Amino acid sequence: MKSVSASKFKANFAKYLKFIKCGNEIGILEKGVAVAILRPINKLNITVIPPRKNPKLLSRMKFSVKTDNFLDLVEDLRGDRFKR
Repeated sequence: MKSVSASKFKANFAKYLKFIKCGNEIGILEKGVAVAILRPINKLNITVIPPRKNPKLLSRMKFSVKTDNFLDLVEDLRGDRFKR
């Protein structure tokens, strides 16, 4: 397995992506410490399951629960931060 620094990987992303597509593995190092291993999907035995229905049909779905309340997540997080 080839190892490369994170900055070098970022600078030469396309080159290393081709290297991975050819079936090789790359270890990503940050300050000399391994933080990730990139390998091709076929080596991970991942199977992509196709959807049963067309995802575009999701926009036509009707939900039984309706909410008229507006939730401001950022405001809630800020409030929680100031409480601490």
